[in-house]
Amino acid sequence: MINCPSVEFLSQHILTLLDESSKKPVIILVGGCSRTGKTVLVSKLTENIISSGINAAVVKLDSWLISLEKRKENSTVLERYEIPSIISSIKKVRQGEVICPPVYDAVSRRRIAESGVDSISITDGILFIEGVVALAIKELVENAAMRIFVDIPDKLRRQRLVDFYSDVKRLDEKEYENIIEKREKEEVTFIKGTAVNADVIFNGLELA
Repeated sequence: MINCPSVEFLSQHILTLLDESSKKPVIILVGGCSRTGKTVLVSKLTENIISSGINAAVVKLDSWLISLEKRKENSTVLERYEIPSIISSIKKVRQGEVICPPVYDAVSRRRIAESGVDSISITDGILFIEGVVALAIKELVENAAMRIFVDIPDKLRRQRLVDFYSDVKRLDEKEYENIIEKREKEEVTFIKGTAVNADVIFNGLELA
């Protein structure tokens, strides 16, 4: 496991893996707790990869979040995702097929379409798979060329959660504090544990 100093360093490391790998597309997993900067990191990496003349595609695992009303009471983080559908969809992409992931609305916490208008397909280059549970799904971990865990200090992470729930989701303080406390006990503890599956620990503060 290495601690990565910058986006540029990580981009070059990924390009080196592409040259060395016989499997195409090369799969890069990006996991970590909510609001740590995973999406921003993947966006920057994708931009760097494409500017190098290499194909890149991104699969966002939040597309397979289950609607709030369909979740089990006191569900775990893995139970909030359609894991079998994630596995089968990634398998299709690896086989050269086209997928159209579901559409999940973070504000209403509901799936608004079973199949979105944005398609994903890639036969060579880099396939980024990004999401909280990316490093928790065995089938993804086993087929990845690189596994990245994005981390930031807990105080900043919690403040970002508060901002997201209050400013974006428009929840009142009592409601979002209740959600955050529940997630801290189950989700955060579990997801932090998936860092053991990572090859690279990336400091999300580098994205500021």
